[in-house]
Formats: sequence, structure tokens, C-alpha cells
Amino acid sequence: MNKPLVFFLIYMIAGLWACSNTGTKTPPADTQPAAQPGTAESPASAESPKPLDDAEAPQDTAQPQDTQAANQPQDKQDSGAAPSGNDAQIVALAQALVEQEKWDDALRMLLDAQYAHPDSESLRAEYQKVLDEHPLLHAEPKALTVDQDVTHIKRIGGGSSLVYKLLKDKVVIAAFKPFQKRFQSNYRAEIAAYRLCPLIRCGFDIPTNIPVYFDFKAFSGLYARLSSNPKEEFVEIIPTRLPDGTFRVDGTYKDWIPDFADFPIEFTNIWKPWLNPGTSRSDLSTPVSEILPEIAKRHKLGTKYTDKLSPHLQDTSKYQLARQISNMLVLDFLINNWDRFSGAPTLYGVNCQIAHGRFMSIDNGAGFPKTPSPKPDKHLHEISRFSRITYNAIQSLDSDRDKVNDFLFPNPSDMERERLETFWKQRQLYLDYVQQCIKQNGEAETFFFE
Repeated sequence: MNKPLVFFLIYMIAGLWACSNTGTKTPPADTQPAAQPGTAESPASAESPKPLDDAEAPQDTAQPQDTQAANQPQDKQDSGAAPSGNDAQIVALAQALVEQEKWDDALRMLLDAQYAHPDSESLRAEYQKVLDEHPLLHAEPKALTVDQDVTHIKRIGGGSSLVYKLLKDKVVIAAFKPFQKRFQSNYRAEIAAYRLCPLIRCGFDIPTNIPVYFDFKAFSGLYARLSSNPKEEFVEIIPTRLPDGTFRVDGTYKDWIPDFADFPIEFTNIWKPWLNPGTSRSDLSTPVSEILPEIAKRHKLGTKYTDKLSPHLQDTSKYQLARQISNMLVLDFLINNWDRFSGAPTLYGVNCQIAHGRFMSIDNGAGFPKTPSPKPDKHLHEISRFSRITYNAIQSLDSDRDKVNDFLFPNPSDMERERLETFWKQRQLYLDYVQQCIKQNGEAETFFFE
């Protein structure tokens, strides 16, 4: 078979494996010097802008198909099944995906392949190579220009933090979380969580989060274009003072995820048996959709709730979902994300989304606090089954702490350095707990997942 035909087949197979196109559209190049986060001052002009008449304000419209594909999770069909082929073929497929700039698809494929071939050095090396070269994981702050990149900004209600839709010509292109006084939600923590997930081989998804900024005056005018944006909230957005005396609004540009469902992780007695001794692999080989009747019975919305959830559990086994839950609780423990579980039954699942067989952790702004929270500690110690691949990745982080710190929080503030110290302490506590589980239950039972 000649080389052109071989590469054509590789690209065709890779295209079938990864259903969608590229991920987040990268904003334009930087036009101002970077500012250290956490050193904001309020400019003299930082008053609430006068809202303009928004009688002609754009209404949110459905995104064109190509835009939706760009902002959805890139892999719609896979929920943990390993791609077919030997190691060399899988590496070639991953390289083909990278050529198409489908970086996240390449990482997912390589990790799924490692679950099936955990001792493969070539798969491990290729995963690390893609991780090191992934442009969005290493993105520098980018400038967004009003009208050219964003025409309107619209407040998203229902949460305790300030989050906005970014629109371009009536189409939602991303979510934007600015640097703000509501410190329970930190835009830099969103970016750090997005970067940490593939670093520890988490096996679920976090929307792409990249640092962006607006010129402060331009952002003020943009905010004022819609009178529906609360005037009193504008003063809660913290502008950053630059060396030249001007100001800008920093934040994260987050993938807009239009297609997902809430998963009621609060019903812990459904999944806890999966993550503790007593449930066999054969028990977990059955479709996870079998739990839908139990969820409908217990949730206040009944089948209305599960009808939306059902399509996102198709072709997924309990084993695949159990591994993701285990890894998600580990991530929450590492970053001290206390906001995963809701205390209100009507809001069960609101902070635990799933999209086509993969958890989609949309909001991680509560992560990386300075003080550990008892909530993620409690949930971690309720399980005793973990992924060996994830454990090994977390264990290896210590080989270069400075590199990891700079990757998660570039140019950290003093407060962020303290938050990183807490992260490293959590890492050691996690490693110690897993070793305790091994002593109690054995290595095979503790590393139940690859």
C-alpha cells in the first residue's frame, strides 16, 4: 500500500473516531503587556456605566452547526472504549488528530488506549508529547476587541458568581468569568483546573479555559450595551492596573457547552457500591442506563429529569462511569473543590454535568482555596477504588514542582503561592490515603481501575 493511501486512511479513521471539529476558537494575539493577577486597583472611571436602551439588543440564537461543534466536547461517541489497533497505529491516529488541531481528541484517544494497554511506553510518551505541545493548555493572555471579537456581553443568572455569555453577531461564542470581588469563584482556578485535569489523566472533561482580557473602557461600554446587565454588579468586577497606568479586565474565556445534562451525584448510594469492595467487574459491565429508573423514582422531577439525562448515558457502562466518578472526587480533593454536591434536592446535579458518556466539569471556580474544605475530604474517604494511571500521574507531579506550579498558575500572586502549597499538601494526603487502602484491601482491589 503506498504512503498517500496509508495517510488518507489514517485521517479517515481519525475523523470517524473524533466526531467534531476543533475546540475553543483562540482569541486574537496579545496586544498589551501581561499584568500580574491580584494586583488590581480601581480606576477613577470605574463607575457603573449608564445602561443603554436595549430594545434592539440581540436575542440569544441557536449557534450555526459549525459553531456548535467547535464549542461542544470534541469527542461525542467515546465514553472510555479503547480505540482498536496496535500501539503504533494508535499513535499514528493521534498524530493525525494533532495535524487537524484536534488536540483534546488526541489526548482522549491516547488515554483510552492506555486504559487497555497500561504498560505501553509509546502511548505514554505520545500522550506526554501532545500534552506538552497543546497550545490551549499553555495559552498566554489574549486581548479581546469589542465589535471585532465580541459584540455583546450578557449576564448568566442563577449562580453566586459573575459569569457572562460572550456574543458575536447574536451567536453565543463562549462564557466569560472576570476577575471579581466574589472570591468564592476564581477565574484563575478555572484555568488551573482545566490544565490539571489532563496532567493527572483525569479521564473526564473540563471545558477549555484560556486567559483573556478586555481594555477596561471598552469593556465598560460593552457591558452598558444591554440594560439587562445589573448596574450594581459592575463595581464587583475588578480591573487590573497596568504599568502604563491604564486598566484592563482579566478573565477566562470558557467553551460554551450547549449540550449536556445534570447528573445527580448527590444520590451517593447509587454509585458508592461501585467504588468500594463487594461489587465485581462483571456487575459493572452492564449499561449505566439501568440506574435511570431509580433516579426517576427519587428525583423530584421524575422522568422529566431522566429523559434529558438518558441520551448522555447511552453506550456507557457502569464501570466507565465509576472510574470517572472516582477520578472526579480525586480532582475535587486535590483542588479543594467544595462545590460539587448540592444541598438542595431540587438542585441535585447542578454542579455535576455529563455530556455523551463523559462528565463535563463546567464550574471549577471554587477550587484552589487557601484553606482546605471538609467536603471533598469527606467524599474522598467514602471511596476506596482508584485509577492506577491517575495515581501514577499524581505521584509523578513531584518530579518538578516549579514546572507544575508555573503551568497551573503562571506569575502567581502571593495568595496563589499559598493556594499552591495547599494543593501540594492535598496531593500528599491523597497518596497516603491510597496507600492505606492498599494495606487494608490489597493493591488489585484499590487500583480497581486502570
